[in-house]
Amino acid sequence: MYKGLLIHEHGVPHDVLRVETLNLPKIRSNQVLIEMSASPINPADINLIEGKYPVPVTFPLIPGNEGVGRIVEMGSEVEGFSIGQYVIPGPDSASWCDAQIQDSQSIISVPDNIPPTTAAMMSVNPTTAWRLLHDFIKLQPGDWIVQNAANSVLGRCVIQMAKHLGFKTCNLVRREELIQPLMKLGATVVIAEEEPHAEQILEHTEGADIHLGINAVGGRSVVEMAKAVAPQSTIVTVGAMGMRPLTIPNGLLIFKNVTFAGFWLKSWTQNAKSQDILDMFHAVLDIAAQGKLEVPVEATYPLEEAIPAIEHATKGSRNGKVLFEMNHWNN
Repeated sequence: MYKGLLIHEHGVPHDVLRVETLNLPKIRSNQVLIEMSASPINPADINLIEGKYPVPVTFPLIPGNEGVGRIVEMGSEVEGFSIGQYVIPGPDSASWCDAQIQDSQSIISVPDNIPPTTAAMMSVNPTTAWRLLHDFIKLQPGDWIVQNAANSVLGRCVIQMAKHLGFKTCNLVRREELIQPLMKLGATVVIAEEEPHAEQILEHTEGADIHLGINAVGGRSVVEMAKAVAPQSTIVTVGAMGMRPLTIPNGLLIFKNVTFAGFWLKSWTQNAKSQDILDMFHAVLDIAAQGKLEVPVEATYPLEEAIPAIEHATKGSRNGKVLFEMNHWNN
């Protein structure tokens, strides 16, 4: 038996999310039984519950798109893992539960010196940051990146990874009090946005050629970013916190030849080779193991307190992620 947070239909979490006790099937020879330890609450999880996430679903459904747990049982053909080892389940792992079964080919081993609460948050934002820094522009040490929503979890991951890789970051935030925390994290420049802020970007970077922009806001923020980047640069959209579309002046396309792209980690993962996924996780986990990649945690809740946990996670201002921390299912 194990416990999970389930929905049987889309709707407001308060109305549709329930803790239920379920039967665990027997593991097959190539599978492992994972006792889950922690799983964060991400915006995509809330969107999935509400029916706003653009993926097909089958009910009943356990949300949770990342997490970590330890192996408590292995099939006879499983190699390369051991009982008690912490692992990250595969994509779309339905992690809001206290146990699950996974094929051994889909799990990722976690270095011993990474705390479980940190490992639980490695599958979405850190991996997205890694792809953004590698897939669109061939960056060299000393190159500049500009990003808005720099205080988001993704923004913080970009700052830390860029510093580790030798890149410089120009980071846009909405409040002055966010400047110093991001500077301590490793940001090169942090700007409290003022309209128009293209001049701010150019001033603070001393007119550097910026060839990669990362957009998680939309609207006017992207126009200002596009004005500041160099010709033949790329701006990648990964979110739309501002809830406004991109409306780009024709001149930025014609005379600067700025490319606008989008990135969704789920789509990348579905089309990537298994070795490329493993290489990405190993690179990200290695940075975390060196103490150079941290994701702050504001609070943890048991599965039984799902509604207050989600209410906390969806507050407008937080200083870190909200996670579910599981009790041992077999106690």
